[in-house]
Amino acid sequence: MKLEAIGFNVDASVVTNRVKVNVEKVRSRALATLARRLIVQARRDIQNEYNLKAARIRDGLSIRRPDNGAVILRGSARGINLIAFGARWSKRNGVTARVLKSGKQTLRPHAFIARGRNGNTLVFERRGKTRLPLDAEYGPSVGQMLKHGDRPKRLADYASGVVAAELARLTR
Repeated sequence: MKLEAIGFNVDASVVTNRVKVNVEKVRSRALATLARRLIVQARRDIQNEYNLKAARIRDGLSIRRPDNGAVILRGSARGINLIAFGARWSKRNGVTARVLKSGKQTLRPHAFIARGRNGNTLVFERRGKTRLPLDAEYGPSVGQMLKHGDRPKRLADYASGVVAAELARLTR
């Protein structure tokens, strides 16, 4: 019985290209998972602190994925009218609203609730002794909520954990 060595040639460039394709696919999928989960985590984190409905926070958040492989979480810079924070009007006190869940209600004695020019119900306050001018009253924007306190650090820690877990799962 004669044993022959079986030999084969492997083109290193083909293997390297396949590994590059697989690494890029794994990276892309991990970032897609992060983009999906990060917006939910940011909404939950904001909702724990602020007296807002989930849909209103979600409307102010967006994810961008530029070609360089980053995931960018953006919050809108437009302020949120106090009506979204549960503002109520009484003839005796004016308008009360609670922006923070753990905070006190703020009282605005010269404010009232009415329909704006756009047809939405808004909180207005008189500036001066006459009927006009009127100013719509706003709370913080979703962008300001994202930057508040140590939320950026918490979200960055969450993001790195998601990417690490996803890379581990995809490379098993």
